[in-house]
Amino acid sequence: MYGYLAFQRDSLDRKDQSNPDVQKAVQSIPADLKWMQTDADDATVSEIAAKKENAVKNYIDKVILLPDSPEVFPNPDGTTYTPETDSGKDNPGTDTPSNPDKPSKPSTNTNNNHHNSSNNNNTNTDKDNTTKPEEKPADEKTVVEHRTVFVTSTTKNVQLYTDGGNLIKNRALGKDSSWVGDKLMTLNGVRYIRVATNEWAKLDDGLEVTSINETVKTKNQAQLYTATGEIVKNRALAKNTAWYTDRVATINGQKMYRVSTNEWVAANDIK
Repeated sequence: MYGYLAFQRDSLDRKDQSNPDVQKAVQSIPADLKWMQTDADDATVSEIAAKKENAVKNYIDKVILLPDSPEVFPNPDGTTYTPETDSGKDNPGTDTPSNPDKPSKPSTNTNNNHHNSSNNNNTNTDKDNTTKPEEKPADEKTVVEHRTVFVTSTTKNVQLYTDGGNLIKNRALGKDSSWVGDKLMTLNGVRYIRVATNEWAKLDDGLEVTSINETVKTKNQAQLYTATGEIVKNRALAKNTAWYTDRVATINGQKMYRVSTNEWVAANDIK
């Protein structure tokens, strides 16, 4: 629960601070975090679950799907830039095109020697043999509405891209952070989740998760996995034991429940 509330606390900085629900969450989360640090050791699993359920119901559910406030970046000239106004298009070139109304003058042969007249009648066919550059095929792209919560990799920051698939070099998502996505783009076979106006993260660089508030019980000794599907070799869950879970996700094709920060148990091992 502590990690879950800490995630939500960090995400509040990106929300509209004038929103009453955001203000309530800003005031309430620190108190719940303090309770986890000082009193949770003496609490039962049910009490911890009830504490989180109360937090989710009273303020987290009200703010988690709110859109982030647009970020403002200062420019060297004193003006500001926000992602909301970024068209995502490259700047047009500055080359000045030639004026078709003013053709260049043809070269004049000033040699009046008659025996060279045959050379003047030769036709230059080099331009007819010029090979045209191969045209780049159009991108295969689809975009659909897709409301979700995207959790980034636990081991590295996640790069961001424009809706044209171009890398955004000056921004990234922090590792093991949660983001609300609203669109799914498939660009040339690669899937992206939109986390801001023109900022997309590759779906393979994290997980789509569903927030839950449940207790699961193992059937037998249960193997643990990381968020990337790797086996946790030095830990397992004992047979017939109950575990609180706050997230469910599909990892390597299997439905799994999160039971600690980066430990997941497969649904097949749950009663």
